[in-house]
Amino acid sequence: MSTSSGRGDLAPYDDPRPPPPPRDADVDYRAKYLIEKAKHQYVLQRQDELRDELEQLRTEYEAEYVGKENALDEVLRAKFGSTAETLTRGP
Repeated sequence: MSTSSGRGDLAPYDDPRPPPPPRDADVDYRAKYLIEKAKHQYVLQRQDELRDELEQLRTEYEAEYVGKENALDEVLRAKFGSTAETLTRGP
């Protein structure tokens, strides 16, 4: 009679699977939940801060871009005179 359990030649104590998670009182799921909740709140707050900073940077960029375009137009007008009008006009 064969005592094969269908697992090859592994004995029952040589189970290759990882052990199940502990189920004792050492695991405080409530504390883990509160920590994760605090992390989530921090991430949401940081996201709002970064969104505000991005909006401010976009506003600054737009102002700098317009200033650059105006300065370039002035240089072209000074260098090429009335011919520069055809270069500085938009489509």
